[in-house]
Amino acid sequence: MTDNMIGDIPYFYAPNICASLTLPLDEAKHAFKVLRLDVGADILVTDGNGKLFSAKIVNKSFKEQNLSDLKLVHTSPQMLPRLEVAIAPTKNIDRIEWALEKLTEIGMTRFSLVITEHTIRRRVNMERLERIVVSAMKQSEKLRTVELNIFTSLKEYLSQLAYEGRYIGYCADIFEKKELKDAFVPGLDNSFLIGPEGDFTREEVELAISYGFNPVSLGSERLRTETAGIYVGILHHILN
Repeated sequence: MTDNMIGDIPYFYAPNICASLTLPLDEAKHAFKVLRLDVGADILVTDGNGKLFSAKIVNKSFKEQNLSDLKLVHTSPQMLPRLEVAIAPTKNIDRIEWALEKLTEIGMTRFSLVITEHTIRRRVNMERLERIVVSAMKQSEKLRTVELNIFTSLKEYLSQLAYEGRYIGYCADIFEKKELKDAFVPGLDNSFLIGPEGDFTREEVELAISYGFNPVSLGSERLRTETAGIYVGILHHILN
């Protein structure tokens, strides 16, 4: 069985499935109230870390163990090279939610929100974003969820970064930059840093450069924040 062979069998996400043999509350409600699955029904469950299990519903409890006969049926390898899109939240959060959904479908390892000097929106409902990731993962029949992060400053984000390939999309012409497709080095785990609607400040770009980021252009067209995120996600896959 492969990631796209789930077919018509009901498919759920339960990160602690091996320890609990229980669907999380939201997933249990969907199984029992929306899909109206009965005791004895066969389902598929992913832990979000690449493992797909078959299981059987033993009761319709929302609080107690409700599954049995758990069997590993498929393991999906980690996406390599890994991809992170780090992006400043937009004033209209719907745009970020849309980008997160599409990037999850395309394939991404990490999605980080970074509060910058020009960021207008500084509070984000991370639980809602988690639900969007889970929904997109299930809709596209993936077995790995996306790691979500939020950082209160650019320096906080830069200080924890481990990926070797580092690119910062920057609109102004203060710093020398290449087009991303020309600067891109295939085969590396990549982080793409996308700024807010008002762009990064000069000091922020200088700070990112000091952490090994390469200033890049995303082409001749000026892209909206969420469009830039989609663009780099697709380009990462094409060039790898």
